[in-house]
Amino acid sequence: MEPNIKIVEINKNEWHVTDEDLCNNSEKVWKKLTSKEKAMRVLKLSSIIVFILLMIFAFICSLSLMADSLKLIGGRGIGSVIKSSNIIKNPVSASMVGMLITVVLQSSSTLTSVLVGMIAGGLITVHQAIPIMLGAEIGGSLSNVLISLTLSDNRDQFRRAFAAVTLSDVFNFLSYFIFLPLEMAFGLIEKTSGLLVLPFSRFKSEDIITLNLITDPIVHYIIQVNDDAINNLAISTINLSNYTNIDDTATFIFRCVNLTTHQHFSNCHHFHIFMYSTWSDLTIGIILFIASLITFTLFMFGIVKLMKELFAGNEIWMRKLVSKNFPKPFGFLTDYFLIIIGCVIVMIMRSSGVFRTVLTPLVGIGVVSLEKLYPLTIGGHIGTTFTSILAALTADPAKINETLQMALAQTIFNVFGALLFFPIPFMRTIPIHMATKLGNVVAKYRWFALVYILMVFVVVPSIMLNYHVVVDVFKKNQKRK
Repeated sequence: MEPNIKIVEINKNEWHVTDEDLCNNSEKVWKKLTSKEKAMRVLKLSSIIVFILLMIFAFICSLSLMADSLKLIGGRGIGSVIKSSNIIKNPVSASMVGMLITVVLQSSSTLTSVLVGMIAGGLITVHQAIPIMLGAEIGGSLSNVLISLTLSDNRDQFRRAFAAVTLSDVFNFLSYFIFLPLEMAFGLIEKTSGLLVLPFSRFKSEDIITLNLITDPIVHYIIQVNDDAINNLAISTINLSNYTNIDDTATFIFRCVNLTTHQHFSNCHHFHIFMYSTWSDLTIGIILFIASLITFTLFMFGIVKLMKELFAGNEIWMRKLVSKNFPKPFGFLTDYFLIIIGCVIVMIMRSSGVFRTVLTPLVGIGVVSLEKLYPLTIGGHIGTTFTSILAALTADPAKINETLQMALAQTIFNVFGALLFFPIPFMRTIPIHMATKLGNVVAKYRWFALVYILMVFVVVPSIMLNYHVVVDVFKKNQKRK
């Protein structure tokens, strides 16, 4: 008779990846390689790094191209949606408008530029713009949630990757639900930014070198959009139907052809793919949106796959590197240094989304822990406000106090959130704990990722928005009775 064999299932800790699991590939250790094999490995890794950099560059270009396409599709309506709607009178519904617009654009920079222009034009006040800005802060992480789906074939990697991208959402939502009521009751952010704006109002921005210096020539070879015209129309107080320069043949693309006569302009200095096109802005916008969406998806998958290939065999070394702390007694300063690093990198990239795109697969495979990702994420949130500060400093000098105050309000919101949910150990664990819970759920039920996307970015904001519209209508009817 065969003996009874008891099978014991090992309760594996899915959040901590052991060295054996982290480095489970068949590649030889560096010390055991021959000189030729070492040279080939160096060549391979160098090639992968070059391809990753090219992929990130193309990824950023596709995001910029997507932003331009959405400007052509709906750029005329962004300002009118905000300024002609009574919804912005209610801070909660105003924040939902900001969130929904950012979900569509996947760039808070465009919305921030419009808000700055509208404040400079006197169409809305800083008081009205701050709730819209708060909503924009929680609407820009949809693309990062999609990135985590690229690791859904491995449950444990998907668990960690989804927790990594939702960590930013949890932090933003917690800050939103705490500071929006405080703003409504006491004007906390508005008053603080008003005090801080005075010393900085004398400065003017110059040409600051950022990643756009590299990406703009490529994007401008594909399309050149007249951002000034779109912004001027968005902040214009003139009725669109009476605006003589806006008609069926009007265009916000720099072209070398008359759309009415189809005659080419002589001595035209614009050079891009659509400079002689007679298609409408809407048609070109749709074409560019589809193209940018396809390239965005392909490069997103490419970055994740190449990152995994790059660290194959080097995962343990990389984890030890990112896990290093400052020597005692300064070890507690390590995470604050990571906040600064995250802030500076995003200031250069001018996109916290791209920064998280690079980090997400590293968290998924176990190289970077959630505890190390958290300070980098907070730093990225603070660094991304640099774009709105630039927009404020380039606005009308007569309105510099108001525009800079709105930009600093965005910075203050993120700094306040960092001060609340980082220095105190107990408070620091709340966003990480909630993100791990979401990661555990999505690892067990993978379809939950799609439910999360629909609920967080579509259903909940739509319900909150429509709820306040219904309440306003109900109050008006009660007054009439």
